[in-house]
Amino acid sequence: MKVFLSLLLFLLVPASAVILYNTGNQHLIKAVNSTYLIGKTGPALDDYLKFVNRPVTAAKAQDWPKHSKFNLLALNEEEEFVLKKWAVVF
Repeated sequence: MKVFLSLLLFLLVPASAVILYNTGNQHLIKAVNSTYLIGKTGPALDDYLKFVNRPVTAAKAQDWPKHSKFNLLALNEEEEFVLKKWAVVF
């Protein structure tokens, strides 16, 4: 059974890579290569640096409407503690 599973894996992985490459989904190969194959279990904040990026421009920028309480409210101590504990990035 072990031999069958290893043979299946040995054939399935390259076949999947060929299919992904031929169907225009090379980004999936790169994503798996830059996460799972280096020991991560998901994406990180700086993974965008590993891919080709381009700026998205708009003809005319529009400001978002601001709420009347914008920048007037503060977090309580418990909320600040949770944000610091989880190292939230703003």
